[in-house]
Amino acid sequence: MMVGMAGAPLAAEHAHQEAKPRHGGAVVEVSDVEYELVKRDTGYVIHVSDHGKPIPTKGWSGTIATIGGEKASAELVAVADNQLEVKGGLKVRPGTRLLATIQAPRKKPVQVRFTVK
Repeated sequence: MMVGMAGAPLAAEHAHQEAKPRHGGAVVEVSDVEYELVKRDTGYVIHVSDHGKPIPTKGWSGTIATIGGEKASAELVAVADNQLEVKGGLKVRPGTRLLATIQAPRKKPVQVRFTVK
């Protein structure tokens, strides 16, 4: 299953660009931070980095939810050094649009939009 994405932060900063995947997933850059959604056997994980340098996600949290269609949502939980794991077995099929709201300590929330292909 392929995953595509586009991103936009909650604030007025809308500059983003596509970046190269480092873990075989789909990547978007928002406010100089790269978010890469990767499908694994057990679900999804989001890797977080700054131009390839891992950004520690300790203390980060968030949610991910479907947009339109059948409603489903899951929690994002910080795992490993620079990863957020989708908890709760969010099941999606091709064409499903997802919205991740990611909260880093002492920062404004960031929204990242994914489209499963």
